[in-house]
Amino acid sequence: MRTLWANARIASKGTFVNVMRWVASAVACMSLAACSSVGSGATSVDGADSMDVDGAREAYTAALAEPVFEAPGPAFDAAEATGKLIFNIPASSSIPYLEAMNENMADVAERVGVRYKYYANQGQPDQWTQGVQQAINEKADVLVLSGAPDPALLQPQLKEARAAGVKVIVASLYPDGTALPDNVDALVTLPSVELQSLVTDYAIANSGESLNALVLIASEFPSTGPLQEAVVAELEKRCGNACKYRVIDTKLADWATKIPTKVQSSLAADADINWIISIYDGMAPPAASGIEQAGRTGKVQITTGDASLGVLRSVADGVVAQDAGYSSDWIAWATVDQALRILSGQPALATAGLPIRMFDKTNIDAVGNPPVQDQGWGDSYVDGYLKLWGMG
Repeated sequence: MRTLWANARIASKGTFVNVMRWVASAVACMSLAACSSVGSGATSVDGADSMDVDGAREAYTAALAEPVFEAPGPAFDAAEATGKLIFNIPASSSIPYLEAMNENMADVAERVGVRYKYYANQGQPDQWTQGVQQAINEKADVLVLSGAPDPALLQPQLKEARAAGVKVIVASLYPDGTALPDNVDALVTLPSVELQSLVTDYAIANSGESLNALVLIASEFPSTGPLQEAVVAELEKRCGNACKYRVIDTKLADWATKIPTKVQSSLAADADINWIISIYDGMAPPAASGIEQAGRTGKVQITTGDASLGVLRSVADGVVAQDAGYSSDWIAWATVDQALRILSGQPALATAGLPIRMFDKTNIDAVGNPPVQDQGWGDSYVDGYLKLWGMG
């Protein structure tokens, strides 16, 4: 884990990578062969007999629109939580996305009359341990682990916290459908596998009569297995033998230096490659460099997911065709919603119902010029949550 967050700090110096999604599928990964074995040769896809372009386009089109809030659960009186303390420990304070989420959670908590504290750290396990102990000492009512740390690394501390009456929430770490880990009371999960399916649908729908894709992965991260499987499953579902793909596996530390060369070499070896499916959007800028070096600009397109600000700029500039992701502010409201439910004696929600938004040339203006964090999502969730809490 320390290595992962150290690498995340490297990535944040350039294009920011949404590291929560790197680990969001970690638990599901344990049962998938793809987590430990990654193919590198060109592979023809089994499944459908022809391209289902219409089905792929229909699947992702709704995600291009500004999302509208849908209540994730029943309304309740959140006033019962007034004055109680939410204590947030992020995976690392050096990750911009988590810093934005912290600021948003603090604003929401103040708005609803709940106390809020944030435990700044640099992603080291001993700091997480100290943070849990501080939450216990300060008699926190809810402890939030945001974007990791993995609760499996803190079992003795979480057990002690729960014995002291502290409820534990893990936010932005696991994919939808994950069962509760030990000594955790609730989750705020992400639709990360669905996101990758939509990213793939975009390439299928916009590839013409056939799709020949490079799939960029980083198998060092446990989330890669489920996300790579989502790509392959969507290809099998939508286009079968009309599609083929080749996997390029690159460690994070080598993205800037090796991805351009790998992409250039692949394009030189196969002139029919027309799309790059980049599982993490931090891979998209170096992939674009490889396309340019190969003299294929405009002929090979990139679809990706995370919706980080740097890559959204590349969408605006026409360098990347599409980037999809989540809103850190919406996640913050969803996390506070889960906390308020627990503090008010309500059942925790199985899923937060967080939306995905996709950005391409048709709607990229919605994020601003230059792109602004969390712009382009509307504000329906603000009034929506306040009404759920009896405060709207």
